[in-house]
Amino acid sequence: MPRRSLSDEFTVPLCRGHHRQLHQAGNEIVWWENLGINALEIAKGLWEESRARPKPIGEANVSRSDAGNLIVRASAASPSAKS
Repeated sequence: MPRRSLSDEFTVPLCRGHHRQLHQAGNEIVWWENLGINALEIAKGLWEESRARPKPIGEANVSRSDAGNLIVRASAASPSAKS
């Protein structure tokens, strides 16, 4: 039977070294507590932010840099575009 993984809703990104430490610790809850980090609160915030709908922007000024890259400068949303 394939191994089930948790939803990304409960994911906190870690660098390679800390990821390894977490697996070596054996008890993930204690590992986070020892660092003084509320991982579930962080994961919740990241999840909510990733699910937020972008707010509409009024007008965008699009141009190209000297290197040819696109540059987008957005102005504040116009009153009629507010949600």
